[in-house]
Amino acid sequence: MAQQLNGYIDFSPKPFLDDYGNSMHFHINFNSEFNDYYIILAAQGLCHYMLDTLLAFMPTTLDYSRINKKFMAPTHISYGGNNRSVAVRTPNAFPKRLEHRLSSPKPIHI
Repeated sequence: MAQQLNGYIDFSPKPFLDDYGNSMHFHINFNSEFNDYYIILAAQGLCHYMLDTLLAFMPTTLDYSRINKKFMAPTHISYGGNNRSVAVRTPNAFPKRLEHRLSSPKPIHI
């Protein structure tokens, strides 16, 4: 379809150096019974183990080229609300959820 429209499709982490990259976010949804305390604990746990799991989520050197604050990529192992520089977002939405934003578009399948 892209060729029919004279387009280009590339799911690599950073197909163009001067533009936003590609990633795969994981959303963890919580039902209404969970209060913010447990959501924050989950976010802290994801951040705590992030370096240990980094190679599973970002297996190639090309994956790291996407991590650039200029393009709203997660540049900090931390969590926060509507802040795209954090690795784990806790948006103010319903249902409540966490967004694990670090993963490459091609993580290792375990």
